[in-house]
Amino acid sequence: MPDVIIKNLPFLLHGLWLTVDLSVWSIVLGTLLGLAVGTVRFVRVPVLNTLAAVYVEFIRGTPLLVVLFISYFALPALFGYRTTAYVVSPYTKRKQVVSTQYNTVSLIRTMELILGLPPMNQMDATATPMFDCFSLSADNTPFSAMPNNVPLDQINPDPKKIGDPLLRRYARLSGRLPLKAPDQCPDDLLNHILWFAMKGSQTPYPTWAVSTAEDRD
Repeated sequence: MPDVIIKNLPFLLHGLWLTVDLSVWSIVLGTLLGLAVGTVRFVRVPVLNTLAAVYVEFIRGTPLLVVLFISYFALPALFGYRTTAYVVSPYTKRKQVVSTQYNTVSLIRTMELILGLPPMNQMDATATPMFDCFSLSADNTPFSAMPNNVPLDQINPDPKKIGDPLLRRYARLSGRLPLKAPDQCPDDLLNHILWFAMKGSQTPYPTWAVSTAEDRD
């Protein structure tokens, strides 16, 4: 155990400095915000007084654990927020596709196991650790960068310039999809667009994946 601490001492010191830095800034900003809210509550302006009262009752008066739960679980579930996680380590399995389903709690459970920490609650205690992503032996071979095959600044052509009628139709439908928000596109229509864009119009769409006609319209 002492060897592990000595080996990771620079990282521990860096984490200590970040903790102190964040604590100081939190105290300073919290004090300024508290003074501002306290001052606003004495001002005879109904709107500002109401906003300050709402802030105190629903934010300052809410336990920190509840605020963290809402921030990390309720808001992402409510707004459909998605993000990516990158597993970079000498112990990461190379040249493999792992299809095991993981989620945020799986990340937490994996970090707990690496650090030798007990589970915080039942959710991470029953979560699936990311065993399939790691190997028991380290591979220190440098990563090989793969250049992109498609220019990153390439824009889809105008549908009028697409000669194939089927691809032109799906290109027009693709331009009308609600892509600015997550999980808003009709699944079957989006699957058709991606299939024919990758396979071409001559490759039949698999019959087992066909959904209802209403979903494609």
